[in-house]
Amino acid sequence: MTSTTTRMYSHLGRWLGLAGYMIQYGCIAHCTLEFVGDFVVCRGPSMEPTIYSKDVILTEHITHRFNRITRGDVIIARSPSNPHTHICKRVTGLEGDRVKDGFKTHYVRFEAGTFRMPGGCASRYTTGTS
Repeated sequence: MTSTTTRMYSHLGRWLGLAGYMIQYGCIAHCTLEFVGDFVVCRGPSMEPTIYSKDVILTEHITHRFNRITRGDVIIARSPSNPHTHICKRVTGLEGDRVKDGFKTHYVRFEAGTFRMPGGCASRYTTGTS
C-alpha cells in the first residue's frame, strides 16, 4: 500500500472513531433526559412565589415510575388544552384525601395511582395519573 492510502485509512479511522463517540454520548444524553431527569422552563405566575415565570427547573422522572407522588409535590404535566406545552402544579389531593373546595370539605375518590392538582382557578381541578 502506498503512504497516501495508509494516510487515508488513518484519517477515516479517526473520523469513524469520533462518530462512534458522538453516537454513544448522544445515546447516553437521550436516556438520561428520557428516564432520569429533564430541564423545563416554567412560564406564568400560577406557582409564584415558589417558582417564578421563566425559571428553569430540573425535573426527575423516577418518582412517578414507582408511584411515590405525595401531597404537596410540584409536578410538571402536559397541558390538557395544549399538549405541546407543560403546566407546573402542586398536588393537592391523593386517593381518599379530604380536600377543601371553597367552603366545602369533601372526600376525593380517585382510582388507585391518580392525584388531584388545582387548575387555572381555585374551584377547577385536574386529575392526573402517576
